[in-house]
Amino acid sequence: MTEFATVLHCIDGRFQLPVFHYLQERFGVPYIDVITEAGMVRHIASPGENPVKSATFESLRISIDRHDSAQVALVAHEDCAGNPKPREEQEKELRQGLKELERHFPDMERVALWCSLSGEVVEVG
Repeated sequence: MTEFATVLHCIDGRFQLPVFHYLQERFGVPYIDVITEAGMVRHIASPGENPVKSATFESLRISIDRHDSAQVALVAHEDCAGNPKPREEQEKELRQGLKELERHFPDMERVALWCSLSGEVVEVG
């Protein structure tokens, strides 16, 4: 059994701990590999390749290869400076991002998460 999962997350520190705790419980792992970029979800959801997506996927491959990570979470959050869109638009990007992750990493378990300023974490389907 793996001890690691991976999160593709925004840089905003207000949301790190609630998401970590959620993922530790959700995936049953003690460690979370963290890959961050301001407004991460918009980069992953965008069609085609871009430098952030390429670098993120390279880091995700390292997490898979070196830590046997078998689960990945893509996170969007309220009050995002790097992706200042309404929740509904960010949730659309989360769903598109999951499709991109499935295309590139079909063997991983994937979840999309929304985190509120109050620290509530919910899965977006």
